[in-house]
Amino acid sequence: MRRSICSSKFLRTAMILIALLVLLGAIGCSKESPGSDSAGNSGSSAGTASGEKQASPKYTSWVVSIVDDQEFSEGGMTYTIALNLQATNPTGYRWGTYTGTATAKTTTTGTVGKGTLTAEAIANSTQLEFTLADPEGGEAVASLNPEELTYTGTGTITMQAAGTASVGAASGGFANNSSQPFTITVTGDKVTMGITIDGKPFMFDGTISGRE
Repeated sequence: MRRSICSSKFLRTAMILIALLVLLGAIGCSKESPGSDSAGNSGSSAGTASGEKQASPKYTSWVVSIVDDQEFSEGGMTYTIALNLQATNPTGYRWGTYTGTATAKTTTTGTVGKGTLTAEAIANSTQLEFTLADPEGGEAVASLNPEELTYTGTGTITMQAAGTASVGAASGGFANNSSQPFTITVTGDKVTMGITIDGKPFMFDGTISGRE
């Protein structure tokens, strides 16, 4: 009889202990859950912040447009160039490689000996390419405003020209091909192109704009 009572007491005690262990385990899990959620949320927030810094560019491409004319005078001669240049960078960043086309109308007037020289020509590009360097830090740094950055680069333009020239009563036609290096600077929406033609420096102003 005593063995039966002892066995019953033992079973009851064991069951109580098991119940307590289960209860403590449940409490422990419930205490850990907020911490786990917090860690998960923290990771999610960190991922979001990182994602914001690596957000996609606002535009899908950038276009440089230069429609300008410049004049240069030297030794009694006046050289005028009217330039129309359009170039596109098919990325969302201002830096990178631009390709496009250009047309230039040139006029030269002056005195040669006892005669008056007048020459006019139209030149069309067969190749136009330039690359703007990514400024230090670049547009990938979220704290920098691209409008406040200055981008510089170099390029090459190859053109075929044809025109006519006259000196006094004599006149004739001419044609030539030429390839010239140039520099380009972009600040905000302003563009400046510097190029030397026949030893004469010219500066042309234009704009840059993003396209969605």
